[in-house]
Amino acid sequence: MRKLIILILYLYCTNAMSANDGSSHQPKRKRSLFEMGLGGLIADYPDYPGADHNKRIAIPFPSATYRGKHFRAQKDEGVRGIFLKSDYFELDLSIDGTFASEAKDNKARSEMPNLDAVIEFGPKLLIHLKKRSTKNRLEISLHFPLRYAISISSNLSRFNDRGITINPFVSLKYEGFFFKEEALFLSTLGIKFASKKLMDYYYAVDRNYAIPSRPFYHAKSGYLETSLAAALFYPLKYSIWLFGGTICAFHHNSANAKSPLLVKKTTITLVLGLYWNFYKSN
Repeated sequence: MRKLIILILYLYCTNAMSANDGSSHQPKRKRSLFEMGLGGLIADYPDYPGADHNKRIAIPFPSATYRGKHFRAQKDEGVRGIFLKSDYFELDLSIDGTFASEAKDNKARSEMPNLDAVIEFGPKLLIHLKKRSTKNRLEISLHFPLRYAISISSNLSRFNDRGITINPFVSLKYEGFFFKEEALFLSTLGIKFASKKLMDYYYAVDRNYAIPSRPFYHAKSGYLETSLAAALFYPLKYSIWLFGGTICAFHHNSANAKSPLLVKKTTITLVLGLYWNFYKSN
């Protein structure tokens, strides 16, 4: 959640309600340990943070939910492993990332190398400020992820170190929208910082690719963006879910705001899709 991911990856990789761990804070509703499904989505998202060109895709995807004690894949939590947990604190493994993009589709990066997909993973400290209960379905949490980033080529022949990111954010979850008990609304507000390697990957311009409209530029580490995200999951009949979401990312005071590749100071991602849970374990 995060720009997690861009929201597309967040929706693609996860698809279930929060786990009922037996705590007195949680609604007393039993859920399956494991679920499987199929779905499809359409999405419109920027080529990279601050790009002025958006890519549009329509893809099918498999979906899976696992509500284990130490590993979970769920739509309100993302894909994560849980190492330590108490009533108010958790330490887990979180994942984020962005898709690849081609330079020929983006005027600012014309004749430059394509951008590979970027995967980020690392530990995250989660602090519960307000937990859901049988009387109150609102949950508010603080998240402090520290992730290591790598870029991966489409044929898996190239892996490159892209440094680290720090992405603190606050999340809000609310169940029970539009008279549906399991309808879920998610929202996050966060800021992101990145090391020089990732900033170079997005915003540096080598002398070999410098032209009058795209001068040589050395990227700097520091503040990358502020992002506001929201998503809604709504249950239809026969275990079919409708979902949609958006991310607004703001780069006005970015450490590399002067880069000729950081063209757009506000970018928007949109996602809409359906998925069907055709299998649920006992």
